[in-house]
Amino acid sequence: MSKLIKNVNKFYMKKFLFLFQQFIKCSLIFFIAFIWLRFFLKELWQILLSAFIITLVIEVGTFLLTRKKSYSSYLKLKEKEDADDMYFSLINSNYIDFLLNLFSTRFGKIEKKKEFIKIKSEQENLIVYLAPSLDTINAPAIVNIMKKFKNVQFDKLMIICYDYDSSCNAILQSYNNEIFLLNRYECYSSIYKEFDFYPMITHKFYKKGKQTFKDLLAYSLNKSRAKGYLISAIIIFITSFFVQINLYYCIIATILLLLALISYINPKYNKNVAKNFF
Repeated sequence: MSKLIKNVNKFYMKKFLFLFQQFIKCSLIFFIAFIWLRFFLKELWQILLSAFIITLVIEVGTFLLTRKKSYSSYLKLKEKEDADDMYFSLINSNYIDFLLNLFSTRFGKIEKKKEFIKIKSEQENLIVYLAPSLDTINAPAIVNIMKKFKNVQFDKLMIICYDYDSSCNAILQSYNNEIFLLNRYECYSSIYKEFDFYPMITHKFYKKGKQTFKDLLAYSLNKSRAKGYLISAIIIFITSFFVQINLYYCIIATILLLLALISYINPKYNKNVAKNFF
């Protein structure tokens, strides 16, 4: 009974938070419209009504246009994060057993070796090899990998890796056997999703790179900064009533409100970051 009550409370809390977020978003849009309608309309009721209609049109239009696209973008981002985590988890576990279990769902005759698995069929023999590192595979790396199979008879070789560069294309053509590479994302979409069989995520992968313009955007447009933008916009807007030339203040207030709106509603820069193990 207590669990049921807890789930019900959690459901209503999510609904409340969603409605509150929509209220904040609509308020910001309404405020921006109100600032600029003052220059075109004299009556307060006309300004309020027009601002309300503009807010309603923008909110409904945004919902209809971005509902499907936002869900799709979220899935793509989530799948990439999962692919990173799955690959990192694999190389920190017994990945040979996983490959064996994965391909056993489609194939009968599979040999388990120390560093790879061999799938046998009447037509051909396929070797599946996973490179247990976070290095980007290049031409010299392909040569080193091929040395592992100089005494192994096979027709095709699948190399699963973290990533590979363009130098691999030429070297792959130099071998008689058919060799193809799959990076972590290609493996996720072509193998895991196709087989409906996924590695268990035991580690969260975190790759720290150089600070970029995207990092600056992620910092500037995070939800935690929306309150500061909003307060600054309100102060500047109130100030505009006490100066003769108030266009500048309205422009600055509008920019701050737009930043607050983007910071508050944009999920790209407001992801929940799990504890990382790397």
